[in-house]
Amino acid sequence: MTFTATYAPALHLVILACAPVVIALHHSALARLNRLLSKPYSNQSVCLLSILVSSVAETVLLLLFGLLGGPSFFPALLYSATLYLALGYTYFHLFNMSETARRIRLLYEIERSGGVSGLTVNSNAASDIPAADKSVTTRLARLEALGQINRLKSGAYVTSGVTLLFGARTARLWGLLIGIDILTGR
Repeated sequence: MTFTATYAPALHLVILACAPVVIALHHSALARLNRLLSKPYSNQSVCLLSILVSSVAETVLLLLFGLLGGPSFFPALLYSATLYLALGYTYFHLFNMSETARRIRLLYEIERSGGVSGLTVNSNAASDIPAADKSVTTRLARLEALGQINRLKSGAYVTSGVTLLFGARTARLWGLLIGIDILTGR
């Protein structure tokens, strides 16, 4: 028996288990190339493209190892595609959360600046606040209710919790590793 025939199921699972790392590597490369374009694509489009490129690369790898051949070709291909798409779907939504979550951005900005003053959470003139400011005000109120930030008497907000702040720092680090600064979108 050959190495591939003996360890085929385990090798198949190892290759598929590496999918998130392979997607992240492709995402990093494509995000950096995207910045060089005169009209760059959205970060979400680049993420989806990286999932597609990775799925093709992993399929070729599975074919090279002979893991998608013979009488079990279609069941193995269906299993691989389902698992890979599920991992890609999860990766996309984790990336999208870190890219677009206002609370992550707010927490990071508050922590980075040592405190942010400005919008009030308990505004009596809520109808006078523009929609974008209402969105920020709502998120600040939620963060305060969760104990992640405190509002000082001066009106400035400071971080007080560590749970979501850890998530914000992790999201920023992940973005920087991929090549996208979530604070600037570049």
